[in-house]
Amino acid sequence: GVRLTYVQLLDKARQLASALLRSGLQPGDRMGIWSHNNAEWVYMQLGTALAGLVLVNINPAYRTAELEYALNKVNCKALVTMPRFKTSDYLGMLRELAPELNAGPADQQYELLSEKLPATKAIYWIDSPDDTTQEAGMMRFSALLASGDANDPRIDQVARLLHPNDAINIQFTSGTTGFPKGATLTH
Repeated sequence: GVRLTYVQLLDKARQLASALLRSGLQPGDRMGIWSHNNAEWVYMQLGTALAGLVLVNINPAYRTAELEYALNKVNCKALVTMPRFKTSDYLGMLRELAPELNAGPADQQYELLSEKLPATKAIYWIDSPDDTTQEAGMMRFSALLASGDANDPRIDQVARLLHPNDAINIQFTSGTTGFPKGATLTH
């Protein structure tokens, strides 16, 4: 149900890129997305690219062990996730992996210090406009997006440093003969 012009989409992507850079992520850092197709997924693909980040696509069918493996394999610094999809309770699985989330404040930037996910420092959950749910240790995606500025000059500074052969995306294969393998795509 979301309709945007290309200019509006670019503004959203730049706003997200700014928010991600303001959150402390640096070009080259990996950031995961665990979601089915939605507008936020598109914003993430474009926003991470503008910020020089590498988007790691986490399969929506993954269970806890596969999620842990994928996040740790590529050292994801942050993750954007849906709360749930079909029978999968994504936030519940994350709390199983990182019970430290329960000690964090709700809807604020929070530095996660997790034993099982040592590289992952922030989790953002995709909320809807009418959602009043509070999630301890996590920040709403809408709040993250709102913290950015599409006119942030750092976005253009990062763009000047990017090269066509830089990594832009890591996709995990199905792993029929063992653990999934990460395939890296470039700009």
